[in-house]
Amino acid sequence: MKKVLFGLMILVFLLPLISAADWYVRPAGGDYGLENGTSYDNAWDGLENVPWGGGGVQSGDTLYICGMHILKLMVSRSDQGYLRVSKGIDNSHRTIIQGDCPDDPGIVWGSYIPKYEPWIDEGSNTYSIGLAGGTYPGMIFEDISDCLGNMLTKADSLEECKANPGTFYSDTYIGWTKIYVHTSDNGDPTDRVALNRYGYEFLLAQNTSYVTFLNLTICNMHRWLDSFKSGNNVSYIRFEGCTLRYEDGVVVRADGKDTHHLEIIDSVLEYGLEGIAFNHGAHSNTVSGTIIRYMGYLPEHQGGEDPHAIGLMGGSSNNLFENNEIYECEDGIVFYAYEGQNATNNIVRYNYIHDLHGLGGHKVGGGIAFGAPGYVTLGNTSGNKVHHNIVCDGEDGLYYKWPDPLESYNNVFCNNINNMRCGQTQSDGRGPGIKVRNTISLNPISYHFVFGTLANKSDYILDSDYNIFYPNSGDKFYLRDADGWASYNFSEWQELSSPGYIFDPNSLVTNPLFVDANNHDFHLQSNSPAVDMGFDVGLTHDFDGNPIPQGSAPDIGAYEFEGGRTCIDGDINCDGVVDISDIVLVGADFGKTSGFNFRVDTDSSGEVDIFDIVFVASRFS
Repeated sequence: MKKVLFGLMILVFLLPLISAADWYVRPAGGDYGLENGTSYDNAWDGLENVPWGGGGVQSGDTLYICGMHILKLMVSRSDQGYLRVSKGIDNSHRTIIQGDCPDDPGIVWGSYIPKYEPWIDEGSNTYSIGLAGGTYPGMIFEDISDCLGNMLTKADSLEECKANPGTFYSDTYIGWTKIYVHTSDNGDPTDRVALNRYGYEFLLAQNTSYVTFLNLTICNMHRWLDSFKSGNNVSYIRFEGCTLRYEDGVVVRADGKDTHHLEIIDSVLEYGLEGIAFNHGAHSNTVSGTIIRYMGYLPEHQGGEDPHAIGLMGGSSNNLFENNEIYECEDGIVFYAYEGQNATNNIVRYNYIHDLHGLGGHKVGGGIAFGAPGYVTLGNTSGNKVHHNIVCDGEDGLYYKWPDPLESYNNVFCNNINNMRCGQTQSDGRGPGIKVRNTISLNPISYHFVFGTLANKSDYILDSDYNIFYPNSGDKFYLRDADGWASYNFSEWQELSSPGYIFDPNSLVTNPLFVDANNHDFHLQSNSPAVDMGFDVGLTHDFDGNPIPQGSAPDIGAYEFEGGRTCIDGDINCDGVVDISDIVLVGADFGKTSGFNFRVDTDSSGEVDIFDIVFVASRFS
């Protein structure tokens, strides 16, 4: 133990003395001066010639990847371009792999150009070559330029391939069987067509940590961060300003309780089967400022499993997902837990999730979901918060099945089949729990709010108030519990309130008066009934980052109206006059010591009493 402590002391002493170096690599086959990596003019010749560790890129160093890199596979799959990244020491001594080389941005492909044998002319402008290994039946490109290229289409037979330019076909897609290609211009595919999976791949070995990928574009790299595949545990890996495009599976996947503190920041993930998967206990991860789109969208991805933007399978805690835009995926952000698993203190905030699809035979997906299989008993699911999100045009805006109450505040749900839905009965008899405040539900196709469980009232939590629902046509609210089930209109829904069960007594059915809801501009107009009518839930900033409140109280919805609106004394509904409608509001909560509209307690005594009625009546306009 003394030797270990002494070694750590020496390491701490030496860290400030470590001199970070900048290194450069350019595409293989060039003529780059000394080719020792020390400058752009003397760059290493190809990624496969980059030395990692001593004498090359190590902790604290930055490797500038310049130009477009696509591997020419000369021998076989064993010749694949594995890039064994050196780990960093700590946050101040990260290994940085950077793509913003001046005037020569870095692009790395996981596809490869086959050079291990010639293409064979099969007639009808169709050529064949043996596959280097098992190949995904898609993501095959011709004439790659930058991170673009013409994506060829899978044919269902050799005859179809021969008859149609821009297609490919294989009997099995397994290693060393033939693949046939008919280019879009009927030309020879030599040095033009890129096959998948066996090009470059960044390898993060067991316990790799403190690595940053910065402003780098990575295309069609199969499972290039997949700790589940290799049994690795990784931590403190950051992707910042990156574009991750094309993947036949999950774009970024990390698994296991010893995998943690992964960050995806200000990046773009697109055209995969699934965007991000933090599974089997991977925890304390962050996705921020990132666009995730077109998951499960391409024909070759349709019908595949779990085309989420972000999925967390098997219990995951202390994750932060904020300021992201998600669209054209089947699902948005999905948590899932199994028997006895804990999933605590996850925060989902300031995300814009819209235009979810149901391609490939799947149903249209949900925006934000916390799921579990039926009739299990989960572990600790406390501390989860969802606030200031906008979710439009999906199945369920918010879906929640966990027993510990979710805090759902200041969200906007619009044009979903169900804007909010809760449902689950655990094997221990507990139902779901949710607390909803300051939320706007607009134009649901079926329901504003669905709450379904077989549990008794004592075994579930429903606490919903200070929200706006619009419109109120028909029975847009649904409750099922051990006492039975029914659909309700808004006034009937409110009448379900009982001690400990709050069914929107102070919520409103009114047009929230957004600036332009048709174009998803959910800022409030100055005369919106949502202005200054919310409940203080302790949040400090809105979707735009503006302080809360702007007026006398928080607003309902994702945005504060800048400047707010100051209500005169006694104007309970804040409509600019003190009149009988304000007396009615005081009377509705008369005698209450909790669960009342905070405005009616005019003297902040903690009880709605005769003083409050007299106060309002004395100020009639």
